[in-house]
Amino acid sequence: MRKFNEEEANRALENAKASLAVEGMYLPENEQQLIKMKLTGQITESQFKKMALELAKVVSI
Repeated sequence: MRKFNEEEANRALENAKASLAVEGMYLPENEQQLIKMKLTGQITESQFKKMALELAKVVSI
């Protein structure tokens, strides 16, 4: 996956949030930050997966 610049990442997140809103869902701020870090190349795919799994564990408890 290519690295997004800040503006592209923000636009992608806004589009994703709008799509979720249509379905009555939302994207929490901590998840938005994690996705943005991945899109902008601040973290690797494996780091993203590990951090997403940790977030999922916290939510499911």
